[in-house]
Amino acid sequence: MMEKKTNTEKVLEVSDLSYSYNHQTVFEGIDFSLNGGDYLWMIGPNGSGKTTLMKTILGILTAGTGIIRLFGEDIDKFEDWERIAYVPQRLLFFDPYFPATALEVASMRLMVLGGRGKNRGNFGRSKDERIGDAFEKLGISHLMNRRIGELSGGQLQRVILARALIANSDIIFLDEPTSAVEPRVREDFFKIIDDLNERGSTIILINHDISGMGINNNKILFINREQLFFGEGSEFCMSEEMSGYFGSSQHIICHQHLDEGND
Repeated sequence: MMEKKTNTEKVLEVSDLSYSYNHQTVFEGIDFSLNGGDYLWMIGPNGSGKTTLMKTILGILTAGTGIIRLFGEDIDKFEDWERIAYVPQRLLFFDPYFPATALEVASMRLMVLGGRGKNRGNFGRSKDERIGDAFEKLGISHLMNRRIGELSGGQLQRVILARALIANSDIIFLDEPTSAVEPRVREDFFKIIDDLNERGSTIILINHDISGMGINNNKILFINREQLFFGEGSEFCMSEEMSGYFGSSQHIICHQHLDEGND
């Protein structure tokens, strides 16, 4: 395995962040930061505010209070959105009748998140090569010329995953990215994400199914309307407070961590 690339650059800083909807607090007191190459699990029970937090960090929703900085810049001034990829939980922004193929959707320049900023348009390797690799890794090469309206939910999700992989962004936000795909594709996808992380991309992941994932070298943010834990996976494993929330699930996750360390 290649040595994981990390650096000391603060790529994301969140300070005293809160968000309310209809005068009801969705979350408050969120305070953490990530360096380049970090891998963060954002976890918590249903309705805890995870997806809303992710959308707030991305500027899709406007925070009530607090500070968000991307690569050292306040979010209101940040423009280089192609450094960031986002795979949402639900693909509500796609019109199934839009006359585009899977290849065309995957090769579009990344969304300008939150209606802000501009794109860099710098793919490094040839775009065709990156597209081919991504479609092949996700097992959807045969879908390249299919109209998106002809795809199943799981197939469309994989096209969006391919789009994120093609961009090779510095930070990749993923909100339950494999919820609509079969186990084999899910396993292959997380191997790809692990590889991107080892090459230096910062990963921020919401994923309910953590039973098959190890926590080696990962960070955990646990929220339930407020921040209850942020730290290294090893610290999570030793936390008696987290054991009170997770019960036996904590031991399952930590057992995987110990097994990984003995490989």
